[in-house]
Amino acid sequence: AFAQKAPTPAASTVAADAAVQLSPFTVSTDKDVGFVATSSLAGGRLASDLADTPAAYSVITREFIDALNIVDLAQALEWTVNTNANNDNGANLTFASPTTYTTRGVGSSTPQRNFFPFYLNFDSYNLERFDFSRGPNSVLFGNGNIAGSANVVTKQAKYGRPLRELRTQIGSWEMYRASLDVNQPVGKDAAVRANAVWQNGRGWRDRDFS
Repeated sequence: AFAQKAPTPAASTVAADAAVQLSPFTVSTDKDVGFVATSSLAGGRLASDLADTPAAYSVITREFIDALNIVDLAQALEWTVNTNANNDNGANLTFASPTTYTTRGVGSSTPQRNFFPFYLNFDSYNLERFDFSRGPNSVLFGNGNIAGSANVVTKQAKYGRPLRELRTQIGSWEMYRASLDVNQPVGKDAAVRANAVWQNGRGWRDRDFS
């Protein structure tokens, strides 16, 4: 019997520029599904899977923020583990003051914005998520002490599609809030994103307002 010669495989038709290379120093929230995040810079300042991160680490995703109407870091602290906000007479909850908190019973380090120290009680209107690390790992890979640190990841412009979102909220103590999120691609290689917030309300204490 004569053997049949196999045909030469056809050349790949995939365009050379079809592959997308992601920066190892950028946290992408595109893979965050529901309340579950997949990546972080906490392990060694490289964007890696949370499953491979050698640290006790918790993430509050954007969908979780929207579902529970979390408006700032002080409220986000109530939804992470082994962490407690140090609320005194209200000074620590003002926008101009840093939010102080304890992790595992020890005072935590300065809150961070995109892994840079920033003394604010971060508002959630322009954030993608809240990150919380616990334990001495923060000494090696972050600005922190033996307790841990909190970090927020800000929203970024996206090329994929335009986005228009207006959220309104009414709460106790005459609290009214509105936030706007607009993302607009400009061609294939550029995009513009703008965020705005307005809030006015009172508190349960006399002469307490925001």
